Amino acid sequence: MGAVKTTIDHEAIVLQSADDSTRTGIPTNYDHSIVTWDMHEPSRVFRCEVRFQEEPDGGFSVYAPALPGVASQGNTLKEAECNIREALSGALETYLSHKEPIPWLDEYPVSAEKDISKWVRVNA
Repeated sequence: MGAVKTTIDHEAIVLQSADDSTRTGIPTNYDHSIVTWDMHEPSRVFRCEVRFQEEPDGGFSVYAPALPGVASQGNTLKEAECNIREALSGALETYLSHKEPIPWLDEYPVSAEKDISKWVRVNA
């Protein structure tokens, strides 16, 4: 399909391809879900905050505060980020394949002072 330009307005996400054809989708959750299309099947990109905590014995634990039960770890920040992306993708794909709503939390505790917070995007 070529390059896609994404514009987010207040009602929907509008995708414009290189050939100027457009498609519109209304996301189920404006904070976390972005709908994208290709010629064969739709895919989704999700945006989620993750928080890293340095472990006393070395390495990092990481979790997604807005999606209960999604956590991982790694010896380095980069490895921990890779692992949490994989965990998020797997959890999201499971919810979607079972046609279950994704249990995003609307509110969750602010991060601890020592936490490292980052927003990541994952495909599902």
